[in-house]
Amino acid sequence: MTQKIQANPNIEGSPYDCPSDAETFYHTIQPGELTTFNITIANPTPGPAELVQDTFTITMEGVPNNWTATLFYTTNNTPIFDSTKIFLEGGAIDPLYLRVRTPTIYQAKSDELAQISIIATSQKDPAIRNKLTLLTLMDVVHGIELDTSHFQVDVEQGKSAVFSISIKNTGNVFDTFAFYDPATLDGQNEWSLPFGWGIDFPLSLSLDPGQSVTRNLKVSVPESQDPGTFAIYLKGWSTGEPVLSVDRGTFDVLELWINVSIRTTGNIVFDIGDTKLYVLPGECARFPVQVNKYFTPGSLVFTTPGAPMERPEEADINSWRFDHWTVDLDFSEWPGGSSSADQDIYWANVGNTYTVTAEMCSPFNATAGIGESVTVRRIWMAPLRFVTPC
Repeated sequence: MTQKIQANPNIEGSPYDCPSDAETFYHTIQPGELTTFNITIANPTPGPAELVQDTFTITMEGVPNNWTATLFYTTNNTPIFDSTKIFLEGGAIDPLYLRVRTPTIYQAKSDELAQISIIATSQKDPAIRNKLTLLTLMDVVHGIELDTSHFQVDVEQGKSAVFSISIKNTGNVFDTFAFYDPATLDGQNEWSLPFGWGIDFPLSLSLDPGQSVTRNLKVSVPESQDPGTFAIYLKGWSTGEPVLSVDRGTFDVLELWINVSIRTTGNIVFDIGDTKLYVLPGECARFPVQVNKYFTPGSLVFTTPGAPMERPEEADINSWRFDHWTVDLDFSEWPGGSSSADQDIYWANVGNTYTVTAEMCSPFNATAGIGESVTVRRIWMAPLRFVTPC
């Protein structure tokens, strides 16, 4: 597109040849910038200089809205207006320059070509005139860049995952960027949201060129969601660019991963009555514990932290109990359960309540006072405690 000015006809139509390195008549600049065209006005009319002298006026046309174009004398930087008289003797050449400024970053919306014409007219004979057209392309760039400090988050059922998202305007104009609405069916499909999930994120943001902001993306996971790893997609684009393309930078996508695990808080709940019973030496006390699981079927493992030392296999039970406390968990009331805690218990139906009984037996040789205590765990509960009466 860039060409040299091959000839600069004078007001009478005679050519004035420019040197080979003359100013080009096609410039490309960005919004809010200015460019300068170096030009000349000449009176090459043949004859005595005093006889062919003339006065000219210069006007401009084709300046687009929000653009500015001003002509100046090169020698003293004095602006030239429509009313300015330019006196030239025969053979005289005056250097001028045209300063063109594009709209601001807030006014510019898309590429725009300004075809500004400079018209010189003789005051002696208005029919003697010359026109020079200069082209200036305002190159508008729209662009968005999405980034995050972490692409993967661990979250429990019923909780929320939070991503820190940065949005940057990589274009050269003030721009507004949009994101899919997760409240709509199309938006949910674009986000690849599983059923029942929620998104809290702005639907649009406006930024200056080069400006970057950070916003939190909150992803709500329902309590009913099965554990697993899921990917969602944050998609953003420039609203000022009709052609959306990742390669062109007008559209960007972030792939975010969420690892959903079984909820711990409030998942397994113990309910027990008395946690303190009185027994005689050698007697046993039974503590029924109501157990409820609220989220996700699965296998349960019961442990008794702080329980008395286990009886060695080679030791006789009666001999062992003479000086030692014993603790057993009874699952006989569970569907398909046993009277042993050696194996995992599979909980198929959440919301059901089952009973596990903790049986604690005092030694035959026990003395009066507060005896052993033990905690039954999947979730912490109050210790079960013996008191041996006097």
